[in-house]
Amino acid sequence: MSFEEEPKKQTNWGPIAAAIVTAISTIIVVYVQFVVPPKISIQTTQTAEAKQPVVVATDILATVSVPEIQPVTETVAPPTQTSASQPEIFSTDKLTGLKPYNNAGSFIAFNLVPSFSGEGLEISYIIDKNGWAGVFRMVEPESLAETKGIKFSYMGSGSPNTLEFKVEYKQGTVFSVLLPHLSAAPDWQDVEVLYTDLTCWSNTPGCPENLSLSLETDNVIKIGFAVSNKPDYDDVPGSGKMIIDNVQTIR
Repeated sequence: MSFEEEPKKQTNWGPIAAAIVTAISTIIVVYVQFVVPPKISIQTTQTAEAKQPVVVATDILATVSVPEIQPVTETVAPPTQTSASQPEIFSTDKLTGLKPYNNAGSFIAFNLVPSFSGEGLEISYIIDKNGWAGVFRMVEPESLAETKGIKFSYMGSGSPNTLEFKVEYKQGTVFSVLLPHLSAAPDWQDVEVLYTDLTCWSNTPGCPENLSLSLETDNVIKIGFAVSNKPDYDDVPGSGKMIIDNVQTIR
């Protein structure tokens, strides 16, 4: 440039720069206050019972607790029953309908006592040599239809004698099975009796001398249990108790 030329006019940038800085500062303050989320710190604590972490978010103004995580417990359904239990054919949880019998030199009494199924039938007895004592119930013949036997549980104490399971026809024919010398059993015994195991008594009506008569369930009107003394089996006359429970049919 020569000295004869007029110099160009210079722009003053100072006020403009100050305004720009002020505007930017204002924008930053607004952004920090209203846009940027509060700074949080994570604290993990352990509970004594559930042993699950508890997360707590904190800032300057407030503390927010996150609910404790509870363990999930799965409920398992009971297993499906594959076959329904058969109803009791000889009820042992009530005394109604029980009929006692015994020979002249023996004694019998019965009562209900706590048992594994709820209540069982307790039979108390005193029997002499060659004596017997028992109880029976009346049943409907059709209640044994399509069955092949009877099962029951028992336990006993006192003098060891023979346990008998018996059924009877309306005309008086008796069938039975004997468990010699087994009335005194300190632990529960499970017994299954098939009708083919039963033998008719030769001194009862309709039973032939060779005892070849087979049981016909539609003729049965009585079911019962007895304790008898049989010297041939080394039975011991005296007193004892026996509990019978869970008498059911076998199909």
